[in-house]
Amino acid sequence: MADAQGLYLKGGRSWRYDYAFDGKRKTYSYGLYPTVGLAEARERHAAVRKLLSQGIDPMQQKKEEKARKREEQETPLTFEAVAREWFDKKSVNLNAKYRKEKWQRIVKNIYPYIGAMTMEKVTFGDLVATLAHLHDKADLGKRIAQILGQICRYATAMQYSSLGDVSRMLEESLPDRPPVKHRARLTDSHEIGILLNAIDEYDGYAVTRYALKIMPHVFLRSKELRLAKWKDVDLEKVIWTIPAANMKKRREHIVPLSRQVTEMLQELHDWTGHGEYIFASSHSKASVISDMTLLNGLRRLGYTREEMTIHGFRGVASTQLNELGFNSDLIETQLAHIDKNKVRSAYNGAQWLKQRAEMMQAWSDYLDQLKAEAVQHTKV
Repeated sequence: MADAQGLYLKGGRSWRYDYAFDGKRKTYSYGLYPTVGLAEARERHAAVRKLLSQGIDPMQQKKEEKARKREEQETPLTFEAVAREWFDKKSVNLNAKYRKEKWQRIVKNIYPYIGAMTMEKVTFGDLVATLAHLHDKADLGKRIAQILGQICRYATAMQYSSLGDVSRMLEESLPDRPPVKHRARLTDSHEIGILLNAIDEYDGYAVTRYALKIMPHVFLRSKELRLAKWKDVDLEKVIWTIPAANMKKRREHIVPLSRQVTEMLQELHDWTGHGEYIFASSHSKASVISDMTLLNGLRRLGYTREEMTIHGFRGVASTQLNELGFNSDLIETQLAHIDKNKVRSAYNGAQWLKQRAEMMQAWSDYLDQLKAEAVQHTKV
């Protein structure tokens, strides 16, 4: 978007000015919008045009000024310093928890390798070498590659470096992701029935027993279930609303409650209904049971990590419901999966609620059937 006298905004982000000096075409950057507003950009532009009218190359003068300041400070502009400057400017809108996690990734995975290097001397090869220790951690490696690319893009815009945006090239330097290893889960319907009956007989902490009993019915991840509060459950409307903050995809999620789950929650209310959390810890009503508590519950029932995991309950539901012929969109919606190939602008937590409620009731009835069949088989 052009302003006047050659000043323009590229991509809605970067204030720039193209000019020629000694027969060479150059581009001067005034900073990024909205950090640099229109009035400030015009003021900087006027100063640059004045230098040109005096026969001075503004880019060369800017470099010399920066070099002089660094020499005066007797401390070179390191990658660490640039990363800190970039982070302070670009993370102001992040929530505190994610901001802390992102900064810790930088400190742990970047600083030990190139943090002390002078920014202008950092090469693409140095960035690739920084990622070498993450070759067996595909997801983290990709995140760090993206962060490195963002820092280098910022450094280029501020004329600290000439590396440019190297994110994609850095990601290309990483090994392909290994095949996905699915979490262990039961696949035989008879074995599922045996597990459900074993959970009913669990003789440990009652709240843990109810958590294990409810989990197969509701398709929730461990965190989504454990952090539930009584205010999230509406037993009259028979829905359980998971707040966006507790969801992996940060979207509010609605779980229709089957008759069986409603009854279990009513029973559990006698144990924890006087507090805030549904699955309150035995140590403090102000905290919740841990993921390890649930996992240890399975182990106490005799199931190894090769046989069943807490996350495996979601896989059991997905596999069995697909085999039973339920609509895959209903299943994926109830699992709170977002189809990356078909982003639906109309998606919301209440999507297909009536159909999902019918599916959830059918699923709970099916689980009761598996339990009954397992008991009958044992008697025979």
